[in-house]
Amino acid sequence: DIDPQRSLARWHGLRARQAGVPGILLSDLSGWRLAAEIDRLRRAHDVLIVDSPPQVESDAKAAIRAADLVLVADHEVNSEFISEASQRGLTPVRILTFPSMVVSATGNQLAEIKAVAPGYPLRGKLRIQSGEGERVAESIPEPGTVWLDQRLLAQLQLVPGDSLELGAGRFKVAAELSFEPDRGGDLFSIAPRLMMNAVDLSATALIQPGSRVSHRTLLAGH
Repeated sequence: DIDPQRSLARWHGLRARQAGVPGILLSDLSGWRLAAEIDRLRRAHDVLIVDSPPQVESDAKAAIRAADLVLVADHEVNSEFISEASQRGLTPVRILTFPSMVVSATGNQLAEIKAVAPGYPLRGKLRIQSGEGERVAESIPEPGTVWLDQRLLAQLQLVPGDSLELGAGRFKVAAELSFEPDRGGDLFSIAPRLMMNAVDLSATALIQPGSRVSHRTLLAGH
């Protein structure tokens, strides 16, 4: 529990008094100690639940705008969990994010790659910019195409219709990505964004053992 309100800690204490044996280990600490505490606890536990303060700039706040629940892991979520969620009336969508160099005829640029599957986003709308002006995206990028945010387009001196290389694959820039409902403001964005269709990941050959990939599963109820 890293929330100053300590609601999880109070729940844990109440459960321990009523049940006699808590059954769930509680760690009540300050947020700056969280990383070290997770490293310690993960050696003996399969599941860790973090109760954090709901600041606007937090990852949790941004994720809520695109789903009812988001699970974040450094590995792919078990397919059995996805099946169980579907059977219980939830709609799951998987997302992968990772850093990679993007190459164009004018240079290279480190970008934050976001590979999304059909159905994304579950809440809110994507917005893109093309020759017809800004509009709501009806779907995700088509296979073989990518969307770049304004920063990445400017840094690589690209416009929609141009091509770029990502890993072993070559892709057409189909539009400028102007809004993602589950992304925070530019103040917290380390690198500019490239969005692609998850079906094209294998063509890039970028996802290998040891790759710095964040796996997210968005879930929404009907």
